[in-house]
Parts: sequence; C-alpha cells; structure tokens
Amino acid sequence: MRGLLVAALCMSLCTAALARDFTIDDQLALQGYGQAVIVPSRDLILIERRESYSGASDFAYDTHFTSRLNTRIMATSLHAPRVLEPLFPQARGAGFWMAGLSPRHTRAAVFRLADRRLSLGIVDLATREVRWLTPVPDMPNASPRPIWLDEDHLVFVAKTRPRLPASLLAGTAGTDELAQLWRAQARGATTRTMITTKEGMVRRGHERRLVLVSLRDQSAQTVMDGDIVDVAVSSDRRHLAIVSAGAPEAAPATPISTAFASRRHRLTLVDLATNRQREVPGVILRGFLAWSRDMRLLAVMRPAQAGWTSARWSQIDVEGRVTPLGGAAMFAPVDASGDTRFVHGGWADRTPVARATDAKGQHQWVRLAPRTAKPLRLGMEATPVGETGHAYLVLDRGRLVAVDATGLRTLARGAVQSGPTLLDPYALGFRRIGNPDVPSMIVCADARPGAVRYVRPIAAGGAVLSPIRVDASAKILAAAGRHALVLTSDERATATISLVDRDGSSQMLDRINEAMRAVDLPVAIDLRTAGRGETRVHDWLILPRRRSPRRPLIVNPYPGLAYGADRPREAGISQAWISDNALILASAGYAVLLPSMPLERPGNPSDALVPRIEAATEAAIATGLVDPARVGLIGHSFGGYAALTVATRSSRFAAVVAANGPTDLIAAHGHMPVADKLRHDIGIPAASSIGWTEAGQGGMALPPSRAGADYLAASPLIHLDRATAPILLITGDLDPVDMSQSERAFMELYRHGKDAQLVRYWGESHTNASPGNIRDYWSTIIAFFDEHLKPSAARITRAAEERSRN
Repeated sequence: MRGLLVAALCMSLCTAALARDFTIDDQLALQGYGQAVIVPSRDLILIERRESYSGASDFAYDTHFTSRLNTRIMATSLHAPRVLEPLFPQARGAGFWMAGLSPRHTRAAVFRLADRRLSLGIVDLATREVRWLTPVPDMPNASPRPIWLDEDHLVFVAKTRPRLPASLLAGTAGTDELAQLWRAQARGATTRTMITTKEGMVRRGHERRLVLVSLRDQSAQTVMDGDIVDVAVSSDRRHLAIVSAGAPEAAPATPISTAFASRRHRLTLVDLATNRQREVPGVILRGFLAWSRDMRLLAVMRPAQAGWTSARWSQIDVEGRVTPLGGAAMFAPVDASGDTRFVHGGWADRTPVARATDAKGQHQWVRLAPRTAKPLRLGMEATPVGETGHAYLVLDRGRLVAVDATGLRTLARGAVQSGPTLLDPYALGFRRIGNPDVPSMIVCADARPGAVRYVRPIAAGGAVLSPIRVDASAKILAAAGRHALVLTSDERATATISLVDRDGSSQMLDRINEAMRAVDLPVAIDLRTAGRGETRVHDWLILPRRRSPRRPLIVNPYPGLAYGADRPREAGISQAWISDNALILASAGYAVLLPSMPLERPGNPSDALVPRIEAATEAAIATGLVDPARVGLIGHSFGGYAALTVATRSSRFAAVVAANGPTDLIAAHGHMPVADKLRHDIGIPAASSIGWTEAGQGGMALPPSRAGADYLAASPLIHLDRATAPILLITGDLDPVDMSQSERAFMELYRHGKDAQLVRYWGESHTNASPGNIRDYWSTIIAFFDEHLKPSAARITRAAEERSRN
C-alpha cells in the first residue's frame, strides 16, 4: 500500500504545473452567486452576484448575511443576452437580494440591507424603477418572502418598530440593543427584561404585524398583530393562514431536540374581503401549510396537552372547522432530527396526500379522507416535488410520479433531482424547501451514468416539457420553457453561469474567481480504514504538492461527518471554509488528515472519538508521507469539542487547537446566547442549548440532574489534568457556545500547570466575521503549530517520550 501511494504522489507531483499557495486573502476575495430566475414573459434573466467578502461595508452580521451585503441583483435579456448589468441602481455599502415575483411577473420584490436596517422594495420590471415601502419587513425563517395577492397588492410580516429580524442578530448587530440598555441604565432608567417558565418573555404588546400594502396609493393596512412566524395564501388569494407563537410549551418528558419549539403555535384564518379572523383550536405544526384548490387547508394539529407523537393530519375549512384525517389510528410522522420539525404532504387536486404513520408505527404514503387512509404504492423515501393544482408530484426511486384523481402516473424516468440547486436556501424558507409548492423542473440522468443529464422544465399546468441537455457536472439554477441556467465550477471555485437552450446552444453569461486558477491545490489521498464493526470508511490525507520528506500532520476531525470515495470538497476552494480550511494549513507546509467520524445514536459522543481518530492517524502514518513524531490536532465547534476531548485521552498529539467548542456539557445544557438574553420571540431558548446536549450533537438524552455522571465523563473540562500537549483555545464573546466554556478550560489548564493559550475575539460569534479577525485567527493557529510541530525532529521525539511517560 505504501509503495503505491508514494508512486501515485510522485506522478501527481511530476505533472503538476507551478502555481502559488492559497492564502487567507484568497479566501476573503472569493466571489459567489445567490438566487437565479428566468422570466420568459419579460425577456429577463435575474442573477444575484456576490462580490468579494472582504469588500463588505459592515461585518456586524454572521458570514452568510455579510455576504449578502456584497450582493447585487444583475440582469440581462433572455433572448439576446449580454453582459450582466444591475437590474436597478444599487448603492455601494448596501446589499440587495430577490424576494419574489408578482403573479404576472410585472414586478419584483427585493430586500435591501444597509446601515443596520432592512427594507423591502418593489421593482417595475419594465421601467427598472424601484419604490421602497415604509413598513419595516421581518424575515420569518419558515417563509421570509412577502406574498403577492395580485400585481398591486402584497402582504408581509413587518416590525412594529425599526428592528432587525432575528436571523440578522448572530453578530454585533444584535448588541446594538444591549448598548442601548447600558446607556439607559447610565441615565437612571429602568432596563429590566423578564422571562418566566409559565408566560415566556414578559413584555408589552407585540413586535410583529401582518401588513397589506397597496402599490396604487402606497397605503399599508395592518391585518393582524402578533408574534407571526408564517403566512400562506389560498388559491383564490382571499384567505390567509397565519401561524403565530402563543403560550409557552411545557418541557416534555422525552429528550428535547434542536427542533424543539418552546412556544405553542396557533393558527388564525383571515378573510381579506371581510377582515374576519377565526382562531382555530389546537396547536399547529410550524412549517407546513398547504391550501387546496377549493380553499381547504391541510395542516398538522395536536391538542394543547398532547405531544407531537399524537399529531394528526387535518383539513381546515375557511370557517376554521378542523377535521382530523385518516381515522383514529393514523398519525402525522413529525420528524425532529434537524433544527425544525417537518412533515411531507400536499394536495392531489382535492384529495390530501401525505406520509403517515399507523398505530403500529409503520410509515407509508397515503390518500387521506376523514375516516380512512388509502395506501399509495410509493417508496418511503419519496420526496415532494410540488403541486400543479390537479396533481401532487413526487420523486420516487428515479421516477417523477403524479398522484391525481385517477391514481399514479409516471411522468419521467431516470429522475435524479427535483427543483433547482439552491445556492441560498435561506432566501426561500424552510417550509418551501421541505414541501415545494410549485414544481419547476426535474433533472434526469442519461442511461450512461455520469455522461449527461437532461433538465425537463415543468409548465404551470404540470406538463413535463422537452428536455434540455446539460453537462453532468453542472448545477441547474433555473429552468423555464426551452432554457436552463447552469453553473459549472471547479475545485478552485472558478465558476461560470451559462444559458443553455434546448437546441444545444450555450452562452456564457458571467464568470467569477478567475484569479484562483493560479492557486496550487493539494494532493488528496483516500485512506480506507476499518471503523466500528470493521466497516470500511474513507479518511482523506491532504498533502501540499511541493515535495517534502515526511511532513508534519494536522488531524481535523468533526464528529458525525463521514467522507465518501469522491475527493472531499475540503480539498478544494470554497467560501464555506472560514474556521476549517485544509488549504491554508497545506499552504503552510502541513499535511492534513480528514477522518470520517460516523456517530451512533444515542450515546455519549466522546466514547468513540479516540479509537476512530487514532486509527485514521495510524493509517496516515503508514503511508510514510507524514512524520509520526509531529502530529497536531485541530477542531472547530463540535470538532473543537472532539479535539479537546482527545487531548485528555491520548498522548499521540504534540499540539492541539480547540476553537469555539463546548468543554462543559452541564453548563452548555442551560446556556442562553446573547441574542436570546434580549429577545424571546421564540420563547425559552431551549432548542439551542438543552436540545443540543440532550438529543442533538451532545447526545446525552437526559438532563444533568438525571445523568450527572455521564455529563461529567463527556466533558473535557473535568479531565484537563490528563492533557499532555500544548493547547490553544479560541472563542468569541458573542458565540452561542459561551465564551466562558473556553475561559474555564484555560483556567483549569493553568491550575494543573499545563501549557495553554486562550485567544478571545470580541464582537465575534461562532465563526469570525471581521476580515481582520479571520486573518489573525489563521496566523495565530499557524504560528502555534509552527512552534510545536516544526522544531527539530529530535526535540519533537523527546517531547513525545516525555508525554508518554506522563
């Protein structure tokens, strides 16, 4: 094995062209794209283009929304495309992104973020003029866009006073209000905030309202006040289903997950013609709303005193009457494995179709009626594609299937993808991601695997149109009629957007990151090793292309992340790698090991860390390409937890970096992030802390009062007296993983006479946003590893021997 690997590496080195190293400035200079839309009726292509990250005017947000500050909405003609130009004048220092087209595509809603304020504007697509509305918009995570009722009217969730949406408060933008409280205290004012387990946040009034805006006279009418989290409009555009957060949810006896909602959500139906509001009894599942053609709402409901295991698929008429579906023994299988609870369902003409669970716990796709559920011959992994009004479309085992009044019909075979590739899924909202409302396209593979793919647009009535041939490696961003927008990119993030026609012609519209062509990419070697149960897993060894005998090695684990047989994305250039970046370490002369870290649930996550990481490390050493005496360990977030845990249980590593990771799971169980200390719109913030430790990555299942010994065993803070390697701890004062986690670890290391450093970044959250802090973060890490992994081999060997004796 060793000889083959060395030979392969030598061949790669001999054929590599001379190039330059990748730097953190390259990382900060990367450009990108967001949403893309084809508007045939207006002869328009709209593309969000993102300029370099370091050119942003404000770094008070997390990295995602900082990137949006550099976003411009660009346009060109569909039938005579030219160089992209701004859709309308867009000032520097502000960010702009699309928020949906009007029904006849005469207008477009757009967001603008500038000077710590979000605005909503309306662009006339004929004149390219934009008008900014007076109400301050919110962006509910379930569905952040406004809803168009017709060409002249739209509704959206607005703030009752100028405040940023909660999604924009991950950075220092959220501390503006904290500073206001400090100034008020200095003036002698009352600055109290209060939260109770029975009432949630105690405050006066609501901070959200639903507004109806008329573009004819620029008027704005309040439809409803409340803590509104989602809105859906009926097909006749007259009725609104409004979900708002109500009374606090009692903590369940079962483990709390990261999808836990600590406020019960209630449903209100509003008739826009009469302004009549109807409260619907029961608790509604946030994140699923589907109107039928005959104005019935499909939803998931449960009694106020019951849990989600007893949730029922229900239809609700416009008078607010609830009818449970499927009979007494049929339930809605609410999945809470991620950050939100979700279900799959929709309408096949006037018949509800959904995934359901029977009394025996068996999952199946069914047609629902008030007293019965008729099974459908669909696989359990079938995923929604959207509704056409007459049929419900799903992607099922390579088939595009229509469920309609007559049964099941296969519309296309060889289907591998439904809908476009979403470069910015946050812009769409999680409700539409989980259950698309309008199908747009299906992607089918050629009979020869990987040779070519075909995009088949879906017309408004549900017809699957003739295919458009695209390259197999391309990402399809949009499709309509005879055209598709495709994105092709390489490992150096050099990307091109092209317009592809059904006749086979293709025209490039834009290209980004061309300067990255000169970057020297590392070699990636697949190390197949045996994991738990002797299952073969893929660990990847990343090596700089420049020759060097037995380089020092840095291991970068992340529990729960497992790699496949394809070269990992981490070996290429991507905007995602801010806190973990194998290329920067490779450019500094290090080999980087990416071990696969599959986790078994439930269970203490620390139990399997050492054997898995050490097995991968031994496989890397066995290649003869790295120095066994110069091995370091680095991790960020849950990877930081893994790095520090391993540092207390293994003497293999000569230096350890743990960034933004929890060290004390008992303290993590009840922590409140800064933004949640000021705002409790969601209720008691249990999902991000209790949910993480019990049913999330922490995997402890029980609270500390019932499993204290397990929490102590899994907390590296308690075992730092066993650490043998120098340790660098990195944290931020606004990190949801509280800064005190790293501070207390540092104090414990000091108490036990260990070699430790603590770096704190002020104004930063879980990932640094300021370019200055990002540069310092990496220069600090590299300097730390250089100090401990690049002295003479004899010194390193002596240090390793001393650690083994300890």
